[in-house]
Amino acid sequence: MIENRNTILAVILSGLVLIAWQYFYNIPTMEKQRAAQQAELAQKQAANPAATPGANQPAG
Repeated sequence: MIENRNTILAVILSGLVLIAWQYFYNIPTMEKQRAAQQAELAQKQAANPAATPGANQPAG
């Protein structure tokens, strides 16, 4: 019975470690990557203003 309890406790604690790792390490890393991609996209759009939709539409 004690081995069963220890096994369940080990599984629960391992799950908590994985959840904490995801929350404190992976999410900030993903946010940094997303910000870098958005900055790169903004830089490309600023360098090529003709690529914006509706920029070349004739007036009238």
